[in-house]
Amino acid sequence: MTTGVIKEIAYWQHGTADSLEFAEVLINELGRCGQGLYFTHLAIEKTFKAHVCKETNEIAPRLHDLFALAKLGKIDLTQEQSNFCETMNFYYREGLYLGLEYPEPSPQQARDYLAQANEMISSLIIPLA
Repeated sequence: MTTGVIKEIAYWQHGTADSLEFAEVLINELGRCGQGLYFTHLAIEKTFKAHVCKETNEIAPRLHDLFALAKLGKIDLTQEQSNFCETMNFYYREGLYLGLEYPEPSPQQARDYLAQANEMISSLIIPLA
C-alpha cells in the first residue's frame, strides 16, 4: 500500500470511531434512536470505504450504499450481515422520515443494532502497521 492509501484508510478508520461514538451518545444518552442509527450506518460505511481503499489502492468513491461498497472492498458478507446492511441502508435513506412515514425504532432495537454494528466493524479493522 502506498503512503496515500494508508493515510486514507486511517482517515476512514478514525471517522468510523467518531461516528460510532456519536451514535452511542445519540442512542444511549439522548434517546435519539433514528439519528443514532443514521450515524451507525455512517460508521459501517466508513469501515467499508477503508476496505475499498485497501483493495483498489485508490480513494474511495462517494457512495453510501453498503452493498456497493462491500463489493468494491471485496468484503464477503454473511446472510445475517447482508440483512443487517439492508436495515442500515434503510436508516440512511429513510432516517429523515422516522416518526412521519416510518415508526421510530425502540431504544432496545437501536441498542441491538448498534451492538451488531460494533461487532461487524471490529471484525473488519485493517491493521496499518
